[in-house]
Amino acid sequence: MCYSCTPENFDARIRCRKRSIAIRRRLSTPRLLEMRGQANSFELPRALSLIIQNWIHRIASAEMAMTLLLASQRGWPTVGRNQVLEKWERAWYPGLIGARVLLLGVGGIGGEFAKRIAPFGVTLTKVASTARDDIHGIDELPELLPTADVVVIAIPYSERNDKFVDGEFMDRLPHGALIVNVSRGRIVDTDALVERVRSGALRSALDVVDPEPLPEGHPLWSLPGSLISPHHGGQISSMSSRVDPLVLHQISRLVAGERPDYIVAEK
Repeated sequence: MCYSCTPENFDARIRCRKRSIAIRRRLSTPRLLEMRGQANSFELPRALSLIIQNWIHRIASAEMAMTLLLASQRGWPTVGRNQVLEKWERAWYPGLIGARVLLLGVGGIGGEFAKRIAPFGVTLTKVASTARDDIHGIDELPELLPTADVVVIAIPYSERNDKFVDGEFMDRLPHGALIVNVSRGRIVDTDALVERVRSGALRSALDVVDPEPLPEGHPLWSLPGSLISPHHGGQISSMSSRVDPLVLHQISRLVAGERPDYIVAEK
């Protein structure tokens, strides 16, 4: 696996392939090392182990959530379009100071997001599957949603929460509230969201969508109040500095005949 190997970088792909062959020859027990979240994998024959490294992306994804939130609250869907049109237009936008932010999910991404939004003068309400300490349970959402100016979605996807953010969920939010999604597109009912963004009832800032990639001509590309990022929350230039040491660490353990760290499944 090599994050520098793009389809346009043929030489890098060849070098990566040669490295993988050399490693295969040194390993007596082939494995599978997978960095889940970017759908990239380093695969060796007769895969025996699956290693999940979501934490590699959680800081970058939290940063993306902050980017989308700040941009939307300062009117960037409109300001950005005005720049393309060379249109000087001043307007009032909600801003972030004093905003009531509801964070749905307090795991890796959610936890990092909570750290980053802390200095911005918001009221942060955290929600998880079950209540504990200062975290509300998901069963409290009907009472919490009407008090939220912003909802940030950072829960993992599962069939159980497919279209969890549906029309009923959205209609509990105040008029003009913002939905930020840095998790998975299918958590949000896209048709219901489009209907409410089109009417002005809600705004959206999405790094993930359903369907993905978002087709040309889809309303979310052009609707006022809609901000789209093409699922690149984890794609920052510092990625290799975090990924490479981890991959080398895991390979060194395999070469030494030791178990890789962070195994979640074996066969």
